[in-house]
Amino acid sequence: MIIKPTSIDGIVSWRERYREEMACQIIHDSLHRRGNWAQTFILKLNEEPVGYGSLLCDGPWSGTRTVFEFYVVRGRRSQVFSHFDAFLSKTEATHISSQSNDRLLTPLLLYYSNDIKSEKILFEDCVSECHVIKGASFRKKKELEASSIFEHTREPVGDWLLEIDGEVVGTGGVMKHYNPPYGDIYMEIVETHRRKGYGTILVQALKKVCYESGLVPCCRCDPQNEASIKTIQKAGFQPCAHLLTGTINNPNQSSHETPASAPP
Repeated sequence: MIIKPTSIDGIVSWRERYREEMACQIIHDSLHRRGNWAQTFILKLNEEPVGYGSLLCDGPWSGTRTVFEFYVVRGRRSQVFSHFDAFLSKTEATHISSQSNDRLLTPLLLYYSNDIKSEKILFEDCVSECHVIKGASFRKKKELEASSIFEHTREPVGDWLLEIDGEVVGTGGVMKHYNPPYGDIYMEIVETHRRKGYGTILVQALKKVCYESGLVPCCRCDPQNEASIKTIQKAGFQPCAHLLTGTINNPNQSSHETPASAPP
């Protein structure tokens, strides 16, 4: 196995294959082009490219070398443990981050890592809901209103407002830097008006904004945020994956024998 550094432009076709197979929101999709956060390597067997791997090593991941994408063409996956072994040794990776619906990287994370934890729950839309609260209205934020919006502590101030009898009780929006056509919904309700069902009204309205813009609505949430989990589900979303992270066992001695249960 030959593993060589490359640029994001050198793996464009491979990432298209990866996205096709994932067929879902990829929450780390944009990180390849964020400054110098990511390093990417092409994988070759007998000079034939067979895939790529990418690590995060800057930004919020400074001080780590975190594998977040690893793709091998289908015809070469019977030896994927050996390929990943070589990749870890070459790159000196220390951690792995994978969506649990990544069918290739997640089994590798579970095999090579310890201290595995869920950082986010990912949700996909499953049903249309039409919850109604008397006096609620949803509208686009006006440019001059930004300074008068309540202080946000969890999410950025959104481009859309939820009002109850004329009072702004929440804002939200759709992040569009994920892999097309997915849009990530975010929102925040002012603290004095939480647990009243307003979040559900806001999320279901933002779902409509997504569909009208040609986007597929998605969202994510901290696993410990029980209130948000209930709100998201009430608005018609279902959990579809977790964002898992783990510390690689013996990162400086990553050689493993291929498990007996692996394909021959």
